Amino acid sequence: MDSSAWTATPFSWELAERFHRELNVPLVVGIVLAARGFRTAGEIQAFIDVDPDVPDPFLFAHMEQVTALLRDAVDSGRRVVVHGDYDVDGISAAALMVRGLADLGLEAEAYLPSRFAQGYGLSRTAVEEIAAAGDALLVTVDCGVNYPEEVALARSLGLDVVVTDHHQLAGPRPSARPSIQVWVTTRARICAGWAWPSRFSTHCTSPAMAIRATGFHPICASISIWWLWAPWPIWCP
Repeated sequence: MDSSAWTATPFSWELAERFHRELNVPLVVGIVLAARGFRTAGEIQAFIDVDPDVPDPFLFAHMEQVTALLRDAVDSGRRVVVHGDYDVDGISAAALMVRGLADLGLEAEAYLPSRFAQGYGLSRTAVEEIAAAGDALLVTVDCGVNYPEEVALARSLGLDVVVTDHHQLAGPRPSARPSIQVWVTTRARICAGWAWPSRFSTHCTSPAMAIRATGFHPICASISIWWLWAPWPIWCP
């Protein structure tokens, strides 16, 4: 018999029931909202309302470096490889980045690792394969923050790297890298800091904002923050 147990985030039952009544949503939705830390119906309404005023992408501390690398690639026709992941977040983020770059005039390559071959996240195998095909700007989406060795390998093999990820560090923070979540990196530069206003984001936020900052596109203008659920980061080594 499976002995594992689920651990639920503590929440206020009173708040959950109130959200259920005031917002006319199923009780289970009220429970999720209460567990997410909302305290008033007004906070929830502000969170879920579609707002055409998408926050300034340059609130990300290192967006200038990201846009410089992407714009240079677009202008020069440099090879760009977008490394996603095999889950829904990694696939959708990779698709958004590739489509956005295509609309800016650059046909980027999409690299999705195999669950059974390369495994989850950024792998040494993937980095070596990408580098073996020639010079490139490697853009990771939904992975990279817990792969400092693979990022270092990519840089040592001559790749420039932009790492965007929304995962928390799995272990002690690498001593040479800052503790932010959206990571922008070139071969020999370490940067830190971010100031994004939303507590909740899926990973699609960072590629969307990078494309928006590099060259405005309606794909990004139409993205609203209400559906972005996980706290995340944009990093820079």
